[in-house]
Amino acid sequence: MSASLFVIEQSLVDLEELRATLVDEGDTEAVAAVDAQIKEWLTAEASKVTSYVGLIRSKQATVEAAKAEKARVDAILKAAEADVERLKANALAVMQRFDVKELKATPGGGLRRQGNGGLEPLDIPEWPKDASGNFKALREHDAGLVNFPSDFPVKALYIPDTEKIREEFKRRVTCPECKGSEFVHNPKAAQTGETVLITCPRCKGELTVPATVPGARLLPRGEHVRVI
Repeated sequence: MSASLFVIEQSLVDLEELRATLVDEGDTEAVAAVDAQIKEWLTAEASKVTSYVGLIRSKQATVEAAKAEKARVDAILKAAEADVERLKANALAVMQRFDVKELKATPGGGLRRQGNGGLEPLDIPEWPKDASGNFKALREHDAGLVNFPSDFPVKALYIPDTEKIREEFKRRVTCPECKGSEFVHNPKAAQTGETVLITCPRCKGELTVPATVPGARLLPRGEHVRVI
């Protein structure tokens, strides 16, 4: 490399380093001035263009190296996260099996089994879902393929109205078993001809039960293990 080309390339590197410093300092006017000087290199002789190309290749090499390092770190992160979930799942399975709510160790903390927050998962077994687990919008002639009552709550475009369904589950209706009378005939006593009334096993004497929506149900929230 000739001395003049070395000076040219060094000057370009110096400009790049100066620009990085000005960016860190937030001096936008000075950054613009440096950018203008760098752009002038592209209108100069071939040696300066060669230097500019070399700088691009150097930066591109840095980009590729950073991408490779990021991919390596991301793989380590993904594996570590999977290990955490696997270990917690193992602990949850054991704690559920033996109906243990909390395991403590001194020193070293412990494990606590607790319910998931948020809404109960809404399950509509016969309604198709997309890859993200959301209910699909059915076209009118497809909606007939789903075996639901004509008054099943749906939004426009034949999407289940999940808000309305959840509201319906919150509503209480007269117990269909005892018809709101609190008592029912004991089926065992009926075999002997006796008439014995017992507290309704469905509403437990409350006279009402939660409303239902045919074709839909609320699932338990589920549980997870928390490290304490």
